[in-house]
Amino acid sequence: MISVVGYSDVNCETPIVANTPITESITVYAKWTIGTYTVSLNVQGGTNIDEISKNGNETIDSSLLSTTKDGFTFSGWYKNANCTEVWDFENDKVTEDTTLFAKWVETTYSIVLILKVEQR
Repeated sequence: MISVVGYSDVNCETPIVANTPITESITVYAKWTIGTYTVSLNVQGGTNIDEISKNGNETIDSSLLSTTKDGFTFSGWYKNANCTEVWDFENDKVTEDTTLFAKWVETTYSIVLILKVEQR
């Protein structure tokens, strides 16, 4: 395996390999690639959502993360399974493989009975 330590040209096409003798001053150019990370979505009983792939330091588009659960109202995405640390879609950025957790609140309904009493 050849280990590249940098490139000798600005377009990063000519690699400088490890253990290359340096006999004069040179400029070494670095080539960077953005890391790609997986965002897994733990829907905690809701309808499944496929994991998504994001480049590092990108935010997540919340409109892609729609899920439902019978008898419950969706209450947001969180960084932890206990749903105490909310994911801020405007400011939080993906910097590593990440799992988001859906929070659900049980839906409650009020029932009002109206009784009509007829007199005879």
